[in-house]
Amino acid sequence: MWKKTRLFLLTCWILSGVAMGAQQKVIDILVSGNQRIEEEAIRVNLRTKTGEPFSQSQVRADIKNIYKLGWFSDVQVDLEERPEGVIVTFIVKELPLVKGVQISGNKKLKEDELREVIEIKPRSVLDRKALQESCKKIKNMYADEGFYLAEVNYSLKPLERDEVQLEFRIEEKQEVRVKRINFLGIKTFSASELKGIMDTKQSSRLSWVSSRGIFKEETLESDITKITGHYYNNGYIQFKIDPPFISLSPDKRWIYITLSLEEGEQFRVGTIELKGDLIFEEEELFRGLRTKEGEIFNRSKITEDIFRLTDRYADLGYAFANITPLTKIDEQRRRVDLIFEIEKGKLVYFDKIKIIGNTKTRGKVIRRELRVKEGQLFSGSGLRKSRQRVYATGFFEEVNLSTEPSEREDKLDVKVEVKEGHTGTLSAGFGYSSVDRFVGMIQTSLGNFFGLGQRVSLTAELGKRRQNYNFSFYEPYFLDSSWSFGFDLFKSERIYADFTRASAGGNLRWGYRVAEYSRVFLSYRYEDIDITDIPKKQKGITSSLTGSIVRDSRDHPFDPSKGSVNSFSVEYAGGFLQGDFDFTKFSSSSRWYFPVVWGTVLMLNGKLGYGLAKRELPFSERYFLGGINSVRGYQYWSLGPRDEILVQKDEPTSSTQSIAAGGNKMVVFNLEFLFPIIKAAGLKGLLFLDGGNAYRESENFFESPLRAAWGFGFRWFTPIAPFRFEWGFPFRKPGEDIDPSVFEFSIGTFF
Repeated sequence: MWKKTRLFLLTCWILSGVAMGAQQKVIDILVSGNQRIEEEAIRVNLRTKTGEPFSQSQVRADIKNIYKLGWFSDVQVDLEERPEGVIVTFIVKELPLVKGVQISGNKKLKEDELREVIEIKPRSVLDRKALQESCKKIKNMYADEGFYLAEVNYSLKPLERDEVQLEFRIEEKQEVRVKRINFLGIKTFSASELKGIMDTKQSSRLSWVSSRGIFKEETLESDITKITGHYYNNGYIQFKIDPPFISLSPDKRWIYITLSLEEGEQFRVGTIELKGDLIFEEEELFRGLRTKEGEIFNRSKITEDIFRLTDRYADLGYAFANITPLTKIDEQRRRVDLIFEIEKGKLVYFDKIKIIGNTKTRGKVIRRELRVKEGQLFSGSGLRKSRQRVYATGFFEEVNLSTEPSEREDKLDVKVEVKEGHTGTLSAGFGYSSVDRFVGMIQTSLGNFFGLGQRVSLTAELGKRRQNYNFSFYEPYFLDSSWSFGFDLFKSERIYADFTRASAGGNLRWGYRVAEYSRVFLSYRYEDIDITDIPKKQKGITSSLTGSIVRDSRDHPFDPSKGSVNSFSVEYAGGFLQGDFDFTKFSSSSRWYFPVVWGTVLMLNGKLGYGLAKRELPFSERYFLGGINSVRGYQYWSLGPRDEILVQKDEPTSSTQSIAAGGNKMVVFNLEFLFPIIKAAGLKGLLFLDGGNAYRESENFFESPLRAAWGFGFRWFTPIAPFRFEWGFPFRKPGEDIDPSVFEFSIGTFF
C-alpha cells in the first residue's frame, strides 16, 4: 500500500513541480542506490531515453517497470533542471539479500523434503510473494500427511550489509483424521459399498501405522466424481450430490464428512441408432457395441463404444472422426434412447516420422518395427502395434507414440519418443542352488550391439557340479531383410544325481517372418556328447535339423504382462545328416499372460514332448523333469521313469540301485501369479502351481499320474540379468521319501 501511495506522490510531484521541464530534452539519465544489481539491468527496462523530449508518462511507466523487477523495496525519481535540459535520476533501494534459510518446529516431515518446496534460496534477493507461496506449499505438504491444522509463518532477522536471516516457523499441531463418513438419501447402495469406492477412508485402530484416515480435500473431490460415475454406470442418470459438509471435532483431532445424495430413478437403454457417415454395414457396427437395448444404462460402456467406433474409422484413415452420443430421455418409461451421430471427417495420411531419444540405437532399428509408414493412411491400430513392437525389442525403458499437426491439414506427423534402457552389461557374481550349491558366474552381454539391434553374449558358469561356457550371436534382421540369423558355441559338463553329462558343439539358426507375430525357424545342431556313470555309457555325435514355427505376441520379451508364445517344432537327427544317433522329436508349447489388477499378471504354460527312434531314444535326448524350468519342488531331473540296476553284477546277493532312465514322452503345466513388490527396483513376487511327468516307450501319456507342487518366489529384473529365487513344496504321497521343500536359484530367462 505504501509503495502505491509513494508512486502516486512521486507522480504528483513530477506533474506539478517539473511541468516547466515537460518540453525540455533529457540530457542525462542516472541510477543510484544500487549495490548488488548492475546498473545496466535497470536501464534496459527504462522508456526514458537521453536526447528525447522529457515525458511524465514515460517516467511513471519507468517507476512501475523497476518495481516489477522484484529487486527493490523503494524507487524514487530526482529531476535536475539545467538550461540545456533535464537530468533524470532513479534512486532505488534494494531488497535485502537472504543469507540463510532455517526451518524450525518440523518433527513429522524431514527438512530436506520441506526445502524442496521453498522457493527462496540462500544468497537470493528477498521476494515477499515467493515467501507467501513457500508458506502455502509447506502447509499443503502437512495437509497431505493429515496435519490439516498446521500453521506456517516466517521471520526475518536483519544482519549487516543489508542481509537478512530467513526462518520458517512451523506449528504442526495434531494430526487430523476422518472419524466418520455419513451418507444421506441413499436407497440403492449401502454406505459400506459407497465407502469402498472412495479413496478417503475412515480411521481405524491400526491407522497409526498407516495413512488410512488422512483427510485430503483433493482426494474427497475425486471421490465425489467416483460416486457420481458409479451411479451413472448403474442407470441413475438424474443422480445429484451436494457439496460435502465437513465438520471438525471440538478437540480438532477428527473430521466428520457428510454427503447428501439424491439418487433419482433407474433408467434402462431404449433404442440405439447409428446416424451420419456410415461407411460400414450397420449390423457390423452394432456387433462391436457393448451397449445393448433393454439393459441398465451405463455411461462407461457408452464411452467405450465411442472409442470402439472411433478406432474403426481411424483404421481407415479418418483420424478426426467425431462420434457424438445423443440421448433422449423417456421419463414415463424410464428409458434412454441413444443415437451415435458419426461424422467421419477427412482422410488423413501420415507425413513425417520423427524418432526422439535414441542416443545409441540407430533409427532403422526402430523404424523396422513400426507398423506405420510415411504417406500411409492413418491407422490407430497401426500406432498401437508399433509401440508394442518397439517396446518388445527390450532395448527401451519407455516408448511413446503420438501425432502432431503437419504442414498440411490432411497429414499428421508421428513422433516416436524412446528412453534407452540398459542393454549392455558386464557382470560377475555367485549364487546358491540346491543342486549345484555355490555357483560362480561371469557374463558379458550386449543386447543392442553397436545400436544395430544385434544380441551378443558370453557366459561362464562354474560350480561344484556344473561348468558351462556359452557364446551366442543373434541378428533379427539379417542384411536388413525379413530373415534372422544366429549361432551358439558351447561347452558344458554337469554332474546329476545318477550320471554325468558333458558336451561341446554349436547351433546355427535361421528364421523368417511369415506374419505379424509369427516366424518359422530352421536350426542345425552339432553336439559331441559324453554321458558317464550309467550302465551303458553313451558317447557320440548328434547332428540334427529342427524346423519350428513360433507365434510371439508378448508385449515384452523378458517381463511380459499380456500376450502369448506358442510354438511347434520337429527335430530330425541322423540319416543324411550323419552323426551317431538317429531319432525324431516333436515338441509343442503354449504360454499365455493375462493382466489382472494392480500390475499383477497370471501366466499359464503348457509343454508336450514326444521322441521316436528305431530302437530306443538315446539317453542324451530323453526327457527328465524336475527343477526350476519344469516342475519346481522336485530335485533337478528327479521325475520320470527309473530303472533298477545291480550294484555288483557278480554277487548273487548284491543290492539294486534306482537310477533315472528318462522317458520318450513328457508333459508339463505351470501356473504363476506374479505381483509387484518394489516396482522401481524391478522386484516381483510370485505364487506357482506346477505339474508334470515323463513316460517310457511302453507307457501312454498320463498313464502315470502327474506329479505336482506349489510354491512361492521372487523375480528380480536387474540391468544385468533376471534373477530367480523360488521355493517349491511337492505334494508328497504317504511314506514317500523325497525332500519336503526345494529352494532353487537361477540367472536368466524364464521357461
